[in-house]
Amino acid sequence: MASTGKTIRIFLVDGEPTGILLAEISNWTGKVLVAPRSKLDQLSKREEVRRTGVYLLVGPDPDDSSRALAYIGEGDNVLKRLPRPTSTRPGTSGSAPSSMSPPPALDCASAATTMSP
Repeated sequence: MASTGKTIRIFLVDGEPTGILLAEISNWTGKVLVAPRSKLDQLSKREEVRRTGVYLLVGPDPDDSSRALAYIGEGDNVLKRLPRPTSTRPGTSGSAPSSMSPPPALDCASAATTMSP
């Protein structure tokens, strides 16, 4: 079976490779958004993050600094599932719903989401 190549197009939303990234793969309807924790407020303004999708939180392992931990979650509205600091939104709990809360070490991590239109 012959392998067919794919094109990945990456858009630097704020013009910086360490900021918010939007990636699309040719012939695939989903999108990938990547953002550091410090940019979640900017990420929350994007339409794509309100769609159904899967998200991945990555952060340092508090027991072993040479390792990273990952938390994978999903939601009908990914934005509602991403942990948020209480200081950025008055009157909110500041985290994902308790039934699916990520480990505390990941609460300050980067977020990557994969969404379908």
